[in-house]
Amino acid sequence: TTHLYGPGGFQYNPGLRAKGESEQTELTRPGVYVVKCDRHGWMSAFLRVDDHPFHAVTGADGRFEIAGIPPGKYQVEVFHEKFGEPPIPPEVLEVTIEADKTSTLDLKLSH
Repeated sequence: TTHLYGPGGFQYNPGLRAKGESEQTELTRPGVYVVKCDRHGWMSAFLRVDDHPFHAVTGADGRFEIAGIPPGKYQVEVFHEKFGEPPIPPEVLEVTIEADKTSTLDLKLSH
């Protein structure tokens, strides 16, 4: 069985379903949700809900691209589930996006 834990004390435990059945819930509050298995402590996942469409996951080489961002100054949150102790605070970096130009953000994660 799985349990979701999220912002503002949100909890959701869908319970077990019969074969072929499913259950859905909509996560509308922005933030990081932790999904845990009630039986197997090593089974977990993270869900991120934002109120914007600009996201990326790094490739095997560590690179990422987020296209279509309007010009302006932005804060970028960098998150890695194995660095730090839960809840793991994201590192916040600043980047300026200029029209019709490529912006680069270099960072190094270590622990």
